[in-house]
Amino acid sequence: MLMLRTLGLLNQQATKICQAQSLQRMTLRFLNVTYDKSNWINHQIDTYPMKYTHKKYHTPPTCVFSNFTSSRCLSQAIGSTCINYELQNQRGFIRLHGKDTVDFLQGLITNDMSSLDGDCKALYAMVLNIQGRVLYDVILYNISSNESEPAILLECDKEIATELYKTLKKYKIRKKVKLEPCSDEYKLWTIFPNDLHAVLDSNITSSGSIEQREGLVIAEQDPRLKDFCTRMVLDSTMKGSDYLPVGATEPSIAQAYNTRRYIHGVSEGILDLPVGKCTPLESNAVFLNGVSFTKGCYIGQELTARTHHTGVIRKRLMPITIQKEGVVVPSDSKIQNSSNKNVGRFRHNIGKYGLGLLRVADVKEDSLSIYLDEEGKETVAAEANVPYWWPKLENLEK
Repeated sequence: MLMLRTLGLLNQQATKICQAQSLQRMTLRFLNVTYDKSNWINHQIDTYPMKYTHKKYHTPPTCVFSNFTSSRCLSQAIGSTCINYELQNQRGFIRLHGKDTVDFLQGLITNDMSSLDGDCKALYAMVLNIQGRVLYDVILYNISSNESEPAILLECDKEIATELYKTLKKYKIRKKVKLEPCSDEYKLWTIFPNDLHAVLDSNITSSGSIEQREGLVIAEQDPRLKDFCTRMVLDSTMKGSDYLPVGATEPSIAQAYNTRRYIHGVSEGILDLPVGKCTPLESNAVFLNGVSFTKGCYIGQELTARTHHTGVIRKRLMPITIQKEGVVVPSDSKIQNSSNKNVGRFRHNIGKYGLGLLRVADVKEDSLSIYLDEEGKETVAAEANVPYWWPKLENLEK
């Protein structure tokens, strides 16, 4: 009898060891990163699954595991300081509903509205002018309660919400669509790791970690990068902490979400995408799941499709690390490489992290200087970085 009990205990211990080893292997599979400097520009997503964006760090990013079905389990798993939630007051909303909503938006945005059904409830896209330049970047949420009358909630930069509403209204004509500005009704909360350099486990979704209760409009993974953040739209009277596990906390620094965006090279809003001054391909919209090349015609489609199929994208938005804290860098400042060649323009920054539109071939493995005045008498050193999510493209170096 004693021997049987002993064998039973040994069997339980062996099972626990196997489970631990399995978890360890899974963890290593997520965190194992090798860095080949010679391949700086052409990261393959399958080779560099969670590449640290900034080269100066030699430790891989941490991954927040959350493959659980209840908030209680998730809270126990992530600890007390792993997950942050932050209110994004700079985001506005427009609600569209009516019989022709899908067809109406299909002719205006770069992405395919037919993708916004079934399990897909969030879609990233851009609205272009007739020259193919970006007017607005948007995220669309499917909030339809029935198929007979589709309803879409459109998230955008709050600064241009009124302009976007007027643009949509201009193209409405005879479409059976109702447009309603509703920035005062809803608030956006973002959920992301406490470590701003880390990637977010894709299992942190509305079904696993966000409590389903009154006031929650929708909660979905960011459609641009699933391991970047979860976006949660609530009634404006509600607070994000009411829907999350006990372990979730507000960030310890201001603008943590936007800092995280710049660290990972994700553009958003008119400071990063000035109205009429950039193209969707230069802004990495294809990499961020924001453009469909099979959907058919939309405003600005001709230049976008032609450039994609026949052209070379020489300039791209890239994350930049400024080497000095507390420096105020004017937007659209010139950027030069170590050979004193103009390689691009600066967009915006928070602290030492920012974005710039750069000639990719001229900035790799090179230090940069950003002009702080028109003449370049005062500059600040910086470094460009390749985001982990860029795929390997042969023409990136051309």
